[in-house]
Amino acid sequence: MRKRRKAISRLKVSSDEWCDNESQLRSAATDYFKVLFALNGPPPAPYPISGCFPALDADVSGSLTRIPLDVEIKDALFSMAPHKAPGAWGFAPLCPASCCN
Repeated sequence: MRKRRKAISRLKVSSDEWCDNESQLRSAATDYFKVLFALNGPPPAPYPISGCFPALDADVSGSLTRIPLDVEIKDALFSMAPHKAPGAWGFAPLCPASCCN
């Protein structure tokens, strides 16, 4: 028999109260996500890491939004190992690389 893993057995439902009753856990989780995804709910809290990273200057920002050159695409494609895991399009780099001239 397999050991049950990654199950939530207790949950802190308020600032000082822990709950281990399955029906109360289900209710607390449902209520949390109803508030989280409500159309008229509170605005999301800002991430605590905002301001920790430097801002990009205009040159770097512009280079990230420009369309890459054909040579850059070909260089990137041929620099990958041909038998790597398939990409988002479902093909390994070998397939598109073999179709390039």
